Amino acid sequence: MAREVGIAFDSDFFRSQGWWRDETLPDWLDRNVIARGDNAALATVVGTIAYCELSDRAGKLATALGRIGIGRDRCRSSAQYS
Repeated sequence: MAREVGIAFDSDFFRSQGWWRDETLPDWLDRNVIARGDNAALATVVGTIAYCELSDRAGKLATALGRIGIGRDRCRSSAQYS
């Protein structure tokens, strides 16, 4: 079932194009840390952030969110839009 949020969601189409996979964002990041480590994950006018640094920052953010009561049970996944 598609969920409307201002744009049309077609999860089957997104999956067929390879845009959505059956992995979580943390899984994707972990896979790319192993494969690309020190390569640039993000680039801005200020500089770049490597995959390993992005993973470290994401872990710190997750820890901080957990401390204020926002954990995995409070987050949505793409599976909810399938």
